[in-house]
Amino acid sequence: MTTWTFKGPIAALALLILSACEGGQGAVLFDGLSAPSIKGQRAKPLSQAKLAGGAVTVIAPPGFCIDGTSVQKQFALMARCDVLGVPQAAADAPLAFITVSVLPAGPDAGLPAVEQIAEANGLTNVTDPQVNQGRLIFRAKGAAPIDGVSYTHWRGTARMGGQMIGVALYGPKNGRALSGEGRSIVSSVMSRSQSNS
Repeated sequence: MTTWTFKGPIAALALLILSACEGGQGAVLFDGLSAPSIKGQRAKPLSQAKLAGGAVTVIAPPGFCIDGTSVQKQFALMARCDVLGVPQAAADAPLAFITVSVLPAGPDAGLPAVEQIAEANGLTNVTDPQVNQGRLIFRAKGAAPIDGVSYTHWRGTARMGGQMIGVALYGPKNGRALSGEGRSIVSSVMSRSQSNS
C-alpha cells in the first residue's frame, strides 16, 4: 500500500501549515491566515470528498478540512481547518496534515501486513501496530514529504469495498500529532470514511 507524496502548490501549503511553532497549540496559530491561491483559485475547504470514481467518500476528522484543490481521483490532502480559512472549525486539533490515497484492491485482498507496508514505503522503527475493526494503524519513521516535518508519523490502512485506503498523518517534531492523539485522528479518518463509503 503506497501513501503518495505530493508536489508543487500542495507541498507549499503543507510547509506553510508546519512552519509555525507548535507551542500552545490550543490557540489559533494562523489567525487571519487563509490558504494560498492556486492557479488563481482559492482553496475550497471541504468536510468530505469522493475518491476512486465515487467508490470512497473520505470524511475529514474533527478540526480538519480537505483542501478542495488537492482532490484527485485517488488522493486528497487535509489540514487543520484554520489554515484553510475556516478558523471556527479548527477547534483544538493538533498542528498536522493528513494525506489520503486509495488504490484498487482485489476481491480477496485482505489488509497488508505491517511489514509489507513498511518494506514498500521504506519505513523503519515500526511501533504500536494495532488492527481493530478492519483497520491497521501504526507509527513509523520514514522520509518526510517536506522539510520541517518529523520523520516519525502515523499510518493506517483499511479496505473499503473494492478499494484499499492509506492514511498518513504528519506533524512537526515533538508535536501533539505524533502522540497517541495522532492514532485517534488516523482512526477517525478511516472509521468515518468506512461508514460513508
